[in-house]
Amino acid sequence: MAATNTVERAVSAGGNRIAAMNQSAVEGVKQATRTVAQKSRQAAVNIRRSVDDHYSYDMRSTAGAMKVRLETRYGIENVTP
Repeated sequence: MAATNTVERAVSAGGNRIAAMNQSAVEGVKQATRTVAQKSRQAAVNIRRSVDDHYSYDMRSTAGAMKVRLETRYGIENVTP
């Protein structure tokens, strides 16, 4: 009977260790998923900012070109882009 109890305790302890390792693995995956999601959101923000900066520069330069064209070609003065 004592041997049976010892085996049961050993099996139980082994099961508890496996459960703890599984829980640790689950927490690791959850943390990795959060990290990837956060980095993805930040990358999307960075891309949006880059695109916005690029196109706002293009719009300013286009507006400036239109201003020069209106003032020089058509004689319109004080054009505000």
